[in-house]
Amino acid sequence: MAFELLSIREVGTLLGVSRASIYRWIRDDGFPKPVKLGASRSVWLLEEIETWVMARAGERMEPDASTAHAGKDTSLP
Repeated sequence: MAFELLSIREVGTLLGVSRASIYRWIRDDGFPKPVKLGASRSVWLLEEIETWVMARAGERMEPDASTAHAGKDTSLP
C-alpha cells in the first residue's frame, strides 16, 4: 500500500497557508498530526488532509440553526 507523504512546506502550499496556521489547526481544529519519521523529519498523509478538508466542506453544507427556516418548506419545486 502506497501513501503520498507531504512535507510541511507541501502542506502549506497545497492549502495556501503558513506553517503557523497548520500548527494552529492541529491545536485547535483537529487537523491531522504529522507522522514522525525521524528526529528531524515529519510528514503528513495526503489522504488524512483530504479527509479533513472534506469534513470541513461538509460542515458548511449542514443547516445552521440560526439561519434555518423553522417550520417552512424551503424545498425547490
